[in-house]
Amino acid sequence: CVMPNHWHLLLWPRTDAELSETLRWLTVTHTQRWHAAHRTAGTGPLYQGRFKSFPVQSDAHFLAVARYVERNARRANLVRQAENWRWGSLWRHSRGDAKTRAILSAWPVDRPPHWLRQVNRADNKRFEPHLLQIDNLITSKLKAKGHKVHIYNSLLLYPLESIFNKESSPYKTFTSFWKFVNTNFTVSKCLPKPKSIPLGFDQIPSCRLESLLLESRINSALGIQNTFKVSEQSSVEQLYEFSQNKLVNYQSARDIPGLDGGSKLSPYLHFGQISPNLIFLHIQEIIEKYSDQKKIAQNAEPFIRELGWREFAYYTMLNFPHTINSPLRSEFDNFPWQDNHNFLLAWQKGLTGYPIVDAGMRQLWHTGLMHNRVRMIVASFLCKDLFINWLTGAKWFFDTLVDADLASNTLGWQWSAGCGVDAQPYFRIFNPVLQSKKFDGHGLYIKKWVPELAKLPVNLIHEPWLNASKLNYPKPIVNHELMRVKALSYWQDLRK
Repeated sequence: CVMPNHWHLLLWPRTDAELSETLRWLTVTHTQRWHAAHRTAGTGPLYQGRFKSFPVQSDAHFLAVARYVERNARRANLVRQAENWRWGSLWRHSRGDAKTRAILSAWPVDRPPHWLRQVNRADNKRFEPHLLQIDNLITSKLKAKGHKVHIYNSLLLYPLESIFNKESSPYKTFTSFWKFVNTNFTVSKCLPKPKSIPLGFDQIPSCRLESLLLESRINSALGIQNTFKVSEQSSVEQLYEFSQNKLVNYQSARDIPGLDGGSKLSPYLHFGQISPNLIFLHIQEIIEKYSDQKKIAQNAEPFIRELGWREFAYYTMLNFPHTINSPLRSEFDNFPWQDNHNFLLAWQKGLTGYPIVDAGMRQLWHTGLMHNRVRMIVASFLCKDLFINWLTGAKWFFDTLVDADLASNTLGWQWSAGCGVDAQPYFRIFNPVLQSKKFDGHGLYIKKWVPELAKLPVNLIHEPWLNASKLNYPKPIVNHELMRVKALSYWQDLRK
């Protein structure tokens, strides 16, 4: 947990099985990411190693092995954008305050250290299926040893375990879910920052944060560093800047990628640097403060609904955990997804020949973010023009988005593919040209991220293949109209 002006405490309880599994995950995942990076980013073969087994003799040894894997992975440009954010935050806090240091400690969960008895173990509840399983195991083990454990829901606005419909089943539509929580729950206020944290830090064995060499120097992190200030204080400043200057036009501006109309709070939410309660209650205060201005309330409502969609994403993952790997609608198990490496590569690199799609994919690679409207366009294109499995797109987003959130990412991709809860019907297929003309009419977004088209007139920038002169830009890799007919045919076959 990150505690501004105090200490940074990373307590890593583990079992021997979790230790070996962590090493296996680091090895396999980073090896796979090398191949992905090699294909899409042109990086060289800097890391291809595989670990068979390690005789881990101590916690220090474990940290050393983890550091070795991480360092080599970073050299190969393999680390998720989200990791650059997480470690950058810790690093900035540690360098900015002489009284601050990072404490990293690992211990076997069956043999908790003596100093742990001095504190009540407090955790923020996690909802990812594999993390929830680990947290439940650790909690039960510690309670069996006589330790007090408190679990708090600081991640979300509402107690998701208490929400069911009249048939005692989980809601499958957002509207019904949102109506229920607004009728039956209120959002609690945030507690003030504690004046002190009484814990004997000197008793905890640790290593220095800088010794782990976690500050990223890879190119993919530069866009993040130039786009965001990674700190809790920055998240609050971002909230206030949005509520004072952008909220009043949010409903119309949020769909225009050429405008900076969004809040940009999603990475801070993902990493717990700002509470959803604080955001919700602050916006409510703004509505009350300007109660005589209907436009404020009209624009605040869709913004608050976005917080609601985040809640619904976690609610869906909690009640249907299999959806992180499988479609909720089982008929899509038989969809004829295609494994076309060239199409996938063109999509990842932003070289599909459709400017709005390519602009979004390039923005993603450079900044770790993508405009929400464009996320829907590129997802529809991958699933319904290229017929590539939504899971492939979800995995790419999860590795490249700085706000990569398993629940929201899964819900978004299943919505686009038409195979999840409250999903967009599969027969609704975004036309990338019409979407581009509607939401980026003057081509400002395209000109920024696809500079080779910047000099084209507005009437050609959305369909550059109609330009008579030669461009340093690819032709469309597929014909959208033909792919639309094919997609509808696939969909009809599923209904039989």
